Amino acid sequence: NDITQKITYNSQTGYRETYPININGNNSLTSTLQWNKTIGYFSFNINENINYNNQVSLIGSKDKTGADRSKTRELGILNKFQTAYRPDWGSIELTGEYFFRQSQNSLQQINVFSRDYKIGIAGQADLFKNFQINSDFNYTYRNGTGIDKNYNSEMLWNLGATLLLFKNKSTELSFYWADILKQRKNYVRSVTADSFYEYHTQQIPGYILFSLKYNFNIQP
Repeated sequence: NDITQKITYNSQTGYRETYPININGNNSLTSTLQWNKTIGYFSFNINENINYNNQVSLIGSKDKTGADRSKTRELGILNKFQTAYRPDWGSIELTGEYFFRQSQNSLQQINVFSRDYKIGIAGQADLFKNFQINSDFNYTYRNGTGIDKNYNSEMLWNLGATLLLFKNKSTELSFYWADILKQRKNYVRSVTADSFYEYHTQQIPGYILFSLKYNFNIQP
């Protein structure tokens, strides 16, 4: 007896009226399995996640009595593997990820799916005690129902550096270069009981940021 939405629309004017109602059928299930292991400087992590959602709403028209039950079932499966090497001077991390999502709607008889494959490497190194450099690179490939070829692949590379000044390291000068390859794409898919959504947001191309921070460390 969950609270969901009832949508009534006018097919001629496009007017929609939405209000909450009580209805049976909304439920979800999440399962997570995680394994971690550390051997010396090396660490390993495996994460398996399964998520299932069943969402129900009522959709009707002003032209007819009653409303149709719209049921959307969504299944998401995430497989992620990460290994890292963390010596005294910094760290190196490798990541592999596979994400599968499938959504089915009973009213429109629509079946939509997507697959995302992602690999990444990130590193950090402490040089000369007061100087630190870090960088990360990720490649994503996606395919599925109705995905534009322009959004099939994406390569992200970021680079940063930090310099600590003075003996007490109270001043921090940092440099960060985001999206060096200028390929960032904010592409998001989501689903509700009555609709499938796809978002494309305009991104700022690669940019460089300089910052200066000073810690006063004032004690009463």
